[in-house]
Amino acid sequence: MPESKQTIIFDSSGLTALMNETDEFHTQALRMSEILTDRAFWRVILPHAIFAETVTALSKRVSREAGAKAARAILDRQKTGDFVFIETDALVYKTAIDLLQRAKGHRGAPSFFDCLVMAFAKNGYRLPAAENQQEAA
Repeated sequence: MPESKQTIIFDSSGLTALMNETDEFHTQALRMSEILTDRAFWRVILPHAIFAETVTALSKRVSREAGAKAARAILDRQKTGDFVFIETDALVYKTAIDLLQRAKGHRGAPSFFDCLVMAFAKNGYRLPAAENQQEAA
């Protein structure tokens, strides 16, 4: 029986806003986080690379302590099932690189990490518990 959950892929901007109280979108991110933790309706995907990007961004923008605190909080949410961590495979990387190359030279073009999130959405993903069943993002 197929699940009727909606899927969202978190990016580092959303996670940074959620974890950084001084971020201009912090309040909005908190509201969204409360909605998205309804595991009966949402599946929140977090690529490992985006986890690393988020911790790095917070460490540089706020402090190393803030980065470490965010990393622990994200891992706690992963343990409780709020986030599903996923690996990046070669097809997703290839699609991300293609997207990055097409965006070349445009002002405000997406970063490689943005392209990676878009590639996950475009190519789908595999849940660790159901590797033989591919679901579109």
